[in-house]
Amino acid sequence: MALRPNILLITTDMQRFDTLGCAGNAQIKTPNLDALAERGVRFSQAFCNNPVCMPTRATLFSGKLPSAHGVRWNVGGLGAHEPTVTKTLHDAGYQTAAIGKMHWGDMQADLGLEYLNVTHEYTVSPGVHGYRDALREAGLDQVPPVESLPEYREYYGAAASPLPEELHLDSFIGQATVAFLEERDRERPFFCWCSFNGPHLPIDPAKPWDELYDPADMPLPVWEEQEFDAKPPEQRAFQQNKDRGNGFGDYRAITYDLNKLRRFIAHYWGKISMIDSYIGKIIAQLQQAGDLENTVIIFTSDHGDFVGNHRLLFKSAFLYDDLVRVPLIVAWPERLKPGLVVDACVEHVDLPVSILRMAGLQPYPGMQGEDLMPLLCGEADALRDHAYAEAVDHRMLRTAEWKLVHYMGRPLGELYNLREDPHELKNLYDDPDCLAVREALERRLLDRMLANEGRLHTPVRYLELNDPQHPEAVVRLPWI
Repeated sequence: MALRPNILLITTDMQRFDTLGCAGNAQIKTPNLDALAERGVRFSQAFCNNPVCMPTRATLFSGKLPSAHGVRWNVGGLGAHEPTVTKTLHDAGYQTAAIGKMHWGDMQADLGLEYLNVTHEYTVSPGVHGYRDALREAGLDQVPPVESLPEYREYYGAAASPLPEELHLDSFIGQATVAFLEERDRERPFFCWCSFNGPHLPIDPAKPWDELYDPADMPLPVWEEQEFDAKPPEQRAFQQNKDRGNGFGDYRAITYDLNKLRRFIAHYWGKISMIDSYIGKIIAQLQQAGDLENTVIIFTSDHGDFVGNHRLLFKSAFLYDDLVRVPLIVAWPERLKPGLVVDACVEHVDLPVSILRMAGLQPYPGMQGEDLMPLLCGEADALRDHAYAEAVDHRMLRTAEWKLVHYMGRPLGELYNLREDPHELKNLYDDPDCLAVREALERRLLDRMLANEGRLHTPVRYLELNDPQHPEAVVRLPWI
C-alpha cells in the first residue's frame, strides 16, 4: 500500500497574485517559490472566495463558501458543529498542526488540531515554544512595536521592523514550522498549516530586507482620476477612509506622493522576499529529513492587496482582481507534471476537497468545491468556466473576458471587460451596449449560487423526460 502523503499548506496574508518571479514579475526576488513552481503546478487564475482574512481561512478549513459556513467578514468564527478538513485528517490518523497567524476567530472551537503554535491569538500546545516566549527569553518583549515609529504613520504602515530578523514575527513562524517538522511524530503522516503574517500590515520587513529594493525602481500602480464617478459610492468613501479603516485617513495622500508610494511598494516586496527565504528553509528541512518526496506542498495567500491600484491600499469589501486573485502553487513529486501552468479558473473552496482526495479520503457532505487533481495531473483543461466570490452582500462572477459584481438590493453594480480593461477602471454596468452581456452574466451568477446551495444538501433524484413540443429539450422533474 502506498504511503499516505504528508500535506504542508503554506499561506501568506494579503499577497497579490503578481508578486512572484514565476508569475512574470521580473523584478521581485522569490527564488524558493519560483523553484517550487518549477517542481510543481502553478495556477495563473486562482481566486479566493472572499477578499478578507477570516472568511477565507474558514473556507480553507471547511470546504464551504462564506455564505454557507457563516463567517462572512472578520467577525465571529467557525461553529463547533462545522466539519473541517483538519478534523477529518486527524480522525484518519494524521498529525495535524497549525503554526502562525490562523485568525479563525473562536479559539475554543475544536478544529481537529493537536499541535498549536498560533501567533495571532498567542495560543500554543503544552510544551511548545511560542512567540511571546521567544521575545521574553531574548529580553525584547518590551521593545516598542513598529506601529509606534513615526514613519509607520507617514508611510501607511511601511517601516522597518525594530526587531532583529531572527525574532521578526514571520521569521519566528518559519523557524517554528521547521521545529515542528524536526520533532513531528514520524509514525504518522502530517498535515501542517504554516501561516505567515506578512505581507499584511505592518509592512515591516526586518533589516536588511527593507533595503532589498530601490524605491525608484518600483513600478507605479494604475488608476484614473475620475474612475469612481461611475462606480458604487462605497469605493470613493473607502478611498477617503472616513471614520473607518486603519486610521491612516485619506488613502489618496500617499498616492499623491509617488516617492512615498514607491517606498511603500519596496517594503511590501521586501517582506515577501523575506518570507520566501523562510519558505526555502522549510523545504530544506523536508529534504534533509527525507520527507520531501512524499509531501504535498501547497502555497497560496488568503487574499490580495490594492498596493495603490485605484488609489487604494490594503483590502475591503470589493471584488477587484487586486484582492480576490491570489498565487497558487501545488507540488507533489512524481505525481504531478513539473512546471505545468494551468490557466483555468480555480478557487480556494477547491483546496479542501483536493487535500482530502490527496490523502485518499472522501469529501464529507456539504463541501462545495471541486477536486483539482484532474487539472494537477493534466487530465482536464478546466473544471468550470468562471470564478466566484462573495463579500458580505456582494457577489462576483468572473470569466476570462468579463466580470460582474452584483450588489444586493441596489440599482447599481460593476461590469468590466477584462480583455480591454484588465485593471477594471471603466465600469460598464449601465452601458446600454453591454446590457445583453450583463443579463447573461446575471443568469450565470444565479445558476452558480443555486449550485452552491445544492452542494450543501442531500442530492435530489430527478426523472428526465422529453417534451413532445420541444424534442430538443430535456425536462427534469424531482422523483417522488
